[in-house]
Amino acid sequence: MPTRDPQAAVTLAEARDIVAASSFQAPPRLSDPQPGRIGLEPERFAMVLADDGGPGPRLTLEGPGGALDRLNRAREPLLGSARFDQHPPMMDLPGGGSITFEPGAQLEHSTAVYDSASIALDDVLRIGGAMDRAVAQSDARLFSLGVDPWHTPDDVPQQLLAPRYHSMASYLARRSEYGAWMMRNSCSLQVNLDLGPDDRVASRWAVSNLISPLLVAIFSTSPEIPGDARYHCRRARIWQGLDPTRSGFPAAFLEDRGEPVDQYVEAVLDADVLLVREGDGARPGTPGWTFGHWLEHGHPDFGFPTPDDLRYHLTTVFFEVRARGFFEIRGIDALPPCWRAAAVTFTSGLLYDDEACEAARARLEPWRAELHARWVRAGEVGLVDDELAAAALELWDLARAGAARLGTAFLRDEHRAEADGFVERFTARRRAPADELREVLGDPPGAVAWALGAGCPDAARAGV
Repeated sequence: MPTRDPQAAVTLAEARDIVAASSFQAPPRLSDPQPGRIGLEPERFAMVLADDGGPGPRLTLEGPGGALDRLNRAREPLLGSARFDQHPPMMDLPGGGSITFEPGAQLEHSTAVYDSASIALDDVLRIGGAMDRAVAQSDARLFSLGVDPWHTPDDVPQQLLAPRYHSMASYLARRSEYGAWMMRNSCSLQVNLDLGPDDRVASRWAVSNLISPLLVAIFSTSPEIPGDARYHCRRARIWQGLDPTRSGFPAAFLEDRGEPVDQYVEAVLDADVLLVREGDGARPGTPGWTFGHWLEHGHPDFGFPTPDDLRYHLTTVFFEVRARGFFEIRGIDALPPCWRAAAVTFTSGLLYDDEACEAARARLEPWRAELHARWVRAGEVGLVDDELAAAALELWDLARAGAARLGTAFLRDEHRAEADGFVERFTARRRAPADELREVLGDPPGAVAWALGAGCPDAARAGV
């Protein structure tokens, strides 16, 4: 909470230390496993199906028959204990990790942290199956796409009651039309990877940012067809138009100024204040009012920020790569289960194998100054772009070779084979899952079936 006492306010030096410690200081561990640890955060929509199998209304969060009610009544032992009397609600999973909810009642499974990517993928499939059984029942299903193609924010009210979400919605509405779409109608697959040893941090930071256009081009599941126009990745378009002070890439990274921690500190202080907490409530910030300005000049209504205000501000920046003591890679659309291993192979193979990481950095370093433009281009046309298509195949070669060198204890043959199948089906043909979905959207029951995994090569593994 802010303070009226300038002596109690956070100083610029303290602010830099706090951001550095929160972002680029790895959490303690008992050992240093190789190649590194991994956590996954898949998000999914819940939707009631129409009688013909087509799209019906999105499932509400609360009330009889809502997502919380179904999870409570399911008594699934894999899902553990519910804390639904708090705001926002959540479930603690017995094996570690949690289930939380987004403002449009999207369900998010945050796994425990694992030394093996395959074990993390197994966990997602196991907990996802329990969530399916709890929520689906006879009339609803959980599905994974980057943007819900059948509903708009007008169809899906904001359902989280905590002050954060109302203030966030109010602030973002002043910025653009995209806030409601992001909060209530989008889903992602976040891949969380270790910072690495001190001598590897800079390379992993560089590569995790530089591959962002490729993640959009390769893994889109959110096509848009406004009139006769095509847009390859609607979710990328949402993030690109949301709020330039807290999404995209740190300016100092694009300009190759300073060390990674310096780049991140500058970006965090240059981000607008999204909200200010007051007692049990919160007031939205004003576009153009940065945290750095608040720190330096105070505010006539709020006073000065404290260290806790800065730590909270850190939770409101959403760059394509968030540094949180690990790298949270955010550019991947939510994917049907059979294609998640491809995204994990691509990201971990590039970052965790030193040879692949250095080769990827050398290949993509010339993109740095124009990275934002390539990110936009990837969202517009995907692999139709010759430069993106060529780079995607080269980076896949590096990633698959890197993943092989990481060994089967980290990534089993079956998951690497799923990645190979993804490349053959999509990237090698300059396509992405979004292209298949676009082709079936004219048949609503068929499009729903595709989103539920009917297009997967192994329906049993996809959970269909």
